[in-house]
This record gives sequence, structure tokens and C-alpha cells, in this order.
Amino acid sequence: MYGPYEPCPYNPILTQSDPEAPIQRAGHGKLVKTQNGEWRAVYLCGRPNQGRFTTLGRETALDPVQWKDDGWFVINNLNGPSIVQTAPNLPETRWEEKTFDDFLDDSLDVQWQFVRNPDHSGWSLTEKPGFLRLWTGDADLHEIQAKNTIVRREKHHQYSAVLKLHFTPSEYGEQAGLTCYYSTNNYLKCCLIYEDRLKVKVMENRNGVQKTLGEKNAKEGPIYLKAVINKQARDFYYSYEEKHWYHAGGTKDASFLSDEGSRDEKGHTGTMVGIYANNGGSKKKLAADFDWFRYTPF
Repeated sequence: MYGPYEPCPYNPILTQSDPEAPIQRAGHGKLVKTQNGEWRAVYLCGRPNQGRFTTLGRETALDPVQWKDDGWFVINNLNGPSIVQTAPNLPETRWEEKTFDDFLDDSLDVQWQFVRNPDHSGWSLTEKPGFLRLWTGDADLHEIQAKNTIVRREKHHQYSAVLKLHFTPSEYGEQAGLTCYYSTNNYLKCCLIYEDRLKVKVMENRNGVQKTLGEKNAKEGPIYLKAVINKQARDFYYSYEEKHWYHAGGTKDASFLSDEGSRDEKGHTGTMVGIYANNGGSKKKLAADFDWFRYTPF
């Protein structure tokens, strides 16, 4: 552990020297040798979104490794991260990603995750077959006690997310809906909420400062909620038949949903999008039934 160590004469063997390049934050790599004898470096990177903001968090890159006659190696011939690269000589395995989930299975699909350890008494796929049911918890998204926030990773700078929700809140603050979630201090949410009457409300938490971005009176019955993400702009809509959409609110600057724009001590996860439900202080365990969820890149 204490050496002696010999520095590599080719350092830095992987770095991004162009601040305008589409791939930044390159590093934290590992060498891999394929069964065909090819060497590659798997490493972490980030793709900036309108400036230095990597809203997708850490992503994974792959570049070739070249071994020198003196026993040292370099990555991508010291040209920095590749934008386009030749794949290793390996059999192709395609992974069909699920962009639409109608919650017909008795277990959550692999793209879903909880923002922290779940409370399994707070959600169900079997209580109402064909729906993902969340029971309203006592904690809101800005509290660490909010257990059952179920999200999937954002993988694109431009996409839409739509869900169909059955929910009948009747006491002040009870809410359920859609969230673009980075952390307890940084998120956006569009929800069906009861505040003296039924409303669709869009709120942001920007580095711990909460603000309402829009609210509209709503009708009873199933409702569709939609987020449209266009780089740093995020807009939220609602509909009663998934045909006529009404703008509920949004922001043109969502840079706080990134490592660089947030003031969180730790990050790297990137922004996620998904569903949540809480009771706003009523202490009631109310069922919010999500019929389906669709993620569409564009």
C-alpha cells in the first residue's frame, strides 16, 4: 500500500479537454478483457444539458485500450472520450426496454425503483389487479420519511411521461401524481390534490425552496397527467380523456435537477420520473390507483 509507485508517463490517459464536447465528467474507469482478447475501458461520464448541467447523472461509456511496448496502457489513443466508437467483437444482445407499463404483472418491472427502502405495506400490484396502488403516506416528497416514491431513470434530454390515475381525495392536502425527482431538496411534482376543492397543482422544490408553479380546478373521475421535458424546460398537463390537454404549469429552467444545479452534498443519480402519493397531514391511508405509465423519448 505504501509503494513505491511509478507514475504513468502517458497521464492523463483519459480526460475531457474540450469544455464544449457532448461528453464530460469522464473517469472512474475499469479495464475489461473480452473472451476474444480485446481490451476495453468502462468508465463513467455525463452529457451536459444546455450548459454544464448533467440532468441524467452519471452514465456509462466504453472505449478501446491500447497497450504500449513499455508495459503501460492508454485509452482511445489518448484522444479523450469517443462520441462514436466501434463495438467489441462480441455477440449482440439486444435489451428491449419497457416504455409502457400497464401494471398487469404481480411484481414491478426492472426499470422501476424506490427512492429509498420501501415500505411494502404502502403499495400493491394485487390489491386492485391491473393497477399499481399506492396508499397515501404521512410524509411529503421533501421529507426523508417519504418511502413509496416509485420512479424510473430519465435517459433522454427530451421525452414525455404520461400516467392515468384514479384517486378521490377529500381532505386538505391529500395528493397523488407525477414527479420529476432528484432529491428531497430538488423535485417537481404535478398532482391531483384536495385544497378546499379538487385541483391539479404543479409545485417545485428548488434547493429546499418550495413554490407553486400553477394550479387549476379539477373534476372528479380518472385523470391523465403528463410531463413534457424539452432539455431544461419542463411543462405539465392534465386531461380527462387523453385527447384534450390543459397546461397546468411548468418551468423553463430545471437546472436544479442536476448535480451541478443542486446544492446537495451527494448526487450522481440523475433525475428520475415516476409516481407518488401522500396525505398532506390528514393521516389517512387513501388508495391512489395508477392504471398505467408511459415514457416516450423524442
